[in-house]
Amino acid sequence: MLNSFKRDDYAMISMMVFSNNEQKVVGRKDRGVEVPSDFRGKRVGVTKGSSGHYFISLFLTTHGLALSDVELVDFKATELPQALADGKVDAISTWEPHIRKAKKLLGKNAIEFLEPDIFRTDFYFVVKKDFAKNHPEVLKRFLKAMKKAETFIGSNREVTTAIVSERLTIDRELVVSMWPDYSYQLLLDQSILVALENEARWAIKNKLTDKTQIPNYLNFIYPAALEAIKPEAVTIIR
Repeated sequence: MLNSFKRDDYAMISMMVFSNNEQKVVGRKDRGVEVPSDFRGKRVGVTKGSSGHYFISLFLTTHGLALSDVELVDFKATELPQALADGKVDAISTWEPHIRKAKKLLGKNAIEFLEPDIFRTDFYFVVKKDFAKNHPEVLKRFLKAMKKAETFIGSNREVTTAIVSERLTIDRELVVSMWPDYSYQLLLDQSILVALENEARWAIKNKLTDKTQIPNYLNFIYPAALEAIKPEAVTIIR
């Protein structure tokens, strides 16, 4: 989303996977973190400008708090589990597999907070606009192949998780445990626009950009290829 304030030469041709439960918060019980109200005055590790940063803002708002009620500490996502284990922060807000790594490091001292209804994490296929304009048939062939993959994933969970584990060098047991949190499907729905606009407002409010106007995110979506391959998946209002 932040890149949309800097450049407009790219477009999304489809979502490929989404999750309503990828973003989570993990705290240390020995730092007095037991319920959401305990976050007031605590140090929370995030990756500045990331979905984890945005999620902690939504999480706090949901529970009557604000970002100003906590002290945010910036870390790379891969550093967050160890930062929590080392006591550099009282809690972290991030995504998988870092959440599970943090819980493993803390053991019984970990407490996890889930809020599956406040944020959907989306992953997209993105191309340069010039490429989309000059090679529309290539995009259609690509999405046709991805549609076959979508069907394969839905019908072959055991094989698919094995492939993901091998290709990403992630423990198979971890992949299997995370799998139900993700939905693999080609999609361009209205929620994409709503989410991007909300995130852009948040970024402006929290001075993550020097821009003051929200981009028109319809200009960042190229629906023609998906409409040709899977028309029922395109429900964006234009």
